[in-house]
Amino acid sequence: MKRADLLHTVMLRARDAAARERIDCELRGAEVAAPGEFVLTAWGTPAEVTRLAEALGRQDSLREPKVIEEVGEENQKLRASPDAGRRRHLHIAVTMP
Repeated sequence: MKRADLLHTVMLRARDAAARERIDCELRGAEVAAPGEFVLTAWGTPAEVTRLAEALGRQDSLREPKVIEEVGEENQKLRASPDAGRRRHLHIAVTMP
């Protein structure tokens, strides 16, 4: 499968999950991080993006979703911060066989 097709498939599955779960989060893009690994960019609050990652984890085709602020940095500090309700660009790393 071509790179563009893979990215399109990952974005469609993420958008479907957001719509199905009624998550107020906008997906803005996807990139290939490594073979079978993708990073999705989402616009929303940390709680919304975390809910989206959990919804993606329930899909058989997308595995091990992890919300990250920057690649390699955990999102936990954002959820505990005083401005945790502020919308921002966050990333979700997922693997897909």
